[in-house]
Amino acid sequence: MEKETIKIIIVEDDNSQQQAYKDSLEEFNHESPGYEIDAEILDNDSSIPKILYEEQVDALIIDLDWGGGNKENEGSKLVEHIYKKCRLPIFVVSGNLHLLERDYNESPIFKKYSRDEVNFDDLYQEITDLYSTGFTEVMGNLGKLDEMLIKVFWDYMINSINNWKELDKELRNQRMLRFATTRLNELLTFKPDEKLDGYDAFEFYFTPPVKSKPFTGDIIDYDGEKYIVLTAACDMAQAKTDYVVLCKIDFDIFDTLKTQIKTQIKTQESINGSTKSDLTNYINNNKPRYHLLPPCDLFSGALIDFQQIKSISKGDFFEKACIVSSINPVFIKDIQARFSQYYGRQGQPQLEYESILKWIKTSE
Repeated sequence: MEKETIKIIIVEDDNSQQQAYKDSLEEFNHESPGYEIDAEILDNDSSIPKILYEEQVDALIIDLDWGGGNKENEGSKLVEHIYKKCRLPIFVVSGNLHLLERDYNESPIFKKYSRDEVNFDDLYQEITDLYSTGFTEVMGNLGKLDEMLIKVFWDYMINSINNWKELDKELRNQRMLRFATTRLNELLTFKPDEKLDGYDAFEFYFTPPVKSKPFTGDIIDYDGEKYIVLTAACDMAQAKTDYVVLCKIDFDIFDTLKTQIKTQIKTQESINGSTKSDLTNYINNNKPRYHLLPPCDLFSGALIDFQQIKSISKGDFFEKACIVSSINPVFIKDIQARFSQYYGRQGQPQLEYESILKWIKTSE
């Protein structure tokens, strides 16, 4: 089976360290069953702009103390530039980590290693594991996101360029970005065969939230309880509301269902009919009183209970409410529509089953 190639850049000016990278990489590639790392080893950053423009790069390994003379510590400057301007995972390997000019938060796409303690095999494996998620293929420079943006640029923006030219710069930029991202979202929602693509639970939430103040569709913590904000977005945006409508989020019911599922899978390797039916009904929102907040690593899963409503003053809301997560706007309208439908339903008088069945049996 042909191995997938992972492209990385290593910036290191020490000859012995360069050789250590080459030797360890050759051994790693020989042992790796599905991936091969192709490394471009550089003494400095002079070639990096050209490489990033021409190739999709999946990671950068960088020493900090290179350059010499009045260019000492150029590595830290390069880290800052990549962090601000590029979508490229950074792995700092240096004997002088203190030279970093600010304290970067470590994550799967930004790691720091002391040169004396780093294990090259572990480092290459981390890069391989990151690549295997598809993150750099989609989000990295020259990745799928760039491909989609290029399509939006050439095919969807050209007829709208003049629409915003009379606006001030900030408003113009905001509307142009919103226009572009909605077109991008439309392209991503439908597959090439025109079938609607389903969403997974991760796409339901914006965590951490983008907004600093709670708004319609946000999951909030208020007085130790979790709620969703259901006041109309137009009223919230235009400050037309004196009170904010909250709907309580119930964790107990869905937690019980999750426990049942785990127990049944553990004991009988499958879930029984009633449990499967309950899960299906919650996923499909077939129970009018509840709306599912789906479980994933961002949120444990719960039910919005349309019967548990709280109305609080706007002042109290902005003073005490704390955003836990924001819900993707794609789903907020559906939640509000089901909330309105739940209280707008009228029903009908109950028809008597036996009399209808008797008529059917006796009619000619």
